[in-house]
Amino acid sequence: MRLLLIDTDVFVLLAAAGLIHRVADLLGFAPTEVRRLYPVENQLTRGRKFKEKYPDEARQAALTLARAVAPITERPANDALFQRLIDADIDGGEALMFALVAEHQSWMLTTGDKRALLALAQHHDLADARAALAGRLVCMETVLRLLVTNDGVEKIAKSFAVVRDCDTKLRVVFSEANATNIDSCLEGIDSYLSVLRREVGEELLYKG
Repeated sequence: MRLLLIDTDVFVLLAAAGLIHRVADLLGFAPTEVRRLYPVENQLTRGRKFKEKYPDEARQAALTLARAVAPITERPANDALFQRLIDADIDGGEALMFALVAEHQSWMLTTGDKRALLALAQHHDLADARAALAGRLVCMETVLRLLVTNDGVEKIAKSFAVVRDCDTKLRVVFSEANATNIDSCLEGIDSYLSVLRREVGEELLYKG
């Protein structure tokens, strides 16, 4: 079974924009092969952070899709790797997804958690995890690049309008000037992507 795991922050942004299934398709996954973290529904309905960060329209759209996408129910067979990820100060949800993807070579993870990626890339005790995950971590910058190059900047900028001001990267990439100019939009995306690749290494990230 192939699965595409999506971390919570990316899930909310893509779901609010109506782009979860489009991203899955661009990465070669069917809608039924998408999974999200179990707490997403509760965070969207009760989480103070989410209520403060996202407008009601965005949260409702994300909640509707969260209820239609199956949560991750699997647990890592390798508890030791999961614990080492936790010990590297990686959030529990992200550690769970890293551990699962490391164990399943046909799975991929879409993540916007730069802090977790840096910890994974730099921690001395995670070399085996890095080797297992190499090329199967899809960062948000790559997601944006895939969407813009395949569907056009104006369409994608319009889709993200509901959450653009909730995320610094989206606000920059889809600024008024960039939202109608694909070259300048891609230049902005590539600037972020270049920094991330330099900081976490080329081998970890999916290249498309």
